[in-house]
Amino acid sequence: GEAAAAAAAASTPALAAGTDVECRSEERITVNMTRDGGLHGMEVKGTLQLQVHNPDASRVRVLLDRGDLTDFKFQSHPNISKPKWNAEGVLELKDASRGFPQGADVGVLRWRSNTRDATKVPIVFNCWPEEVGGGEINVNIEYTLQRTDLELLDVAVVIPLGTSAAPAIVSCDGQHKHNARDQSLSWILDMVDGSNDSGTLEFNIAGADVDAFFPLHVSFKSTRALCPVSVAEVQHVDDGAPASYTATVTSEVDSYSVATE
Repeated sequence: GEAAAAAAAASTPALAAGTDVECRSEERITVNMTRDGGLHGMEVKGTLQLQVHNPDASRVRVLLDRGDLTDFKFQSHPNISKPKWNAEGVLELKDASRGFPQGADVGVLRWRSNTRDATKVPIVFNCWPEEVGGGEINVNIEYTLQRTDLELLDVAVVIPLGTSAAPAIVSCDGQHKHNARDQSLSWILDMVDGSNDSGTLEFNIAGADVDAFFPLHVSFKSTRALCPVSVAEVQHVDDGAPASYTATVTSEVDSYSVATE
């Protein structure tokens, strides 16, 4: 009803009046790593969607900036001109007389990447649990931001503890939160970028099993995609004049685990 519509409207950022075209990139990341830094695989999947808001701007083309795309495979929508995309990085309808529908999200481009090269993972975690005697285990976890060109937001690592007892925190970059019911410790960093590209969490806890602290579960998001494709300009097909547009990017983790092997 009206309440739901109002809530939906509130959750979508308001468009500047007179914006012709809205461009939205969404990307999902899946990572399976091992405690010794090995990578079983990282999969990245993304889509670029357009929504035309002005009926006079339905016949537009989108010009993209493209970086090194070696690791990525692309599919453009069947109605998009493949030669234009391949040669120039331009997304334009094959049939120049047609326009994009108004007020509807239209997927124009998809990408995906699968890699087993651990150096491509944006942020990695090194977790060292060691028995220190007296039935205690000392756990050191370090993060390293490998993609220092990215700004990662809401970085969170959930560490299983194998007990509901609270750990004794020795030191922590960022924040930590003990979840007794889940028998876990959360390590939380609001933002990680080139200015804090590594950091550590250290704690002691009663226990005898150094494997109890795996798998780690990691989440983060970013307003820049891992795939180096971004909207450079939107033009009217007829005269090449610029159309007004917004471009938003959300890249986030679907699942990221660090397991014993």
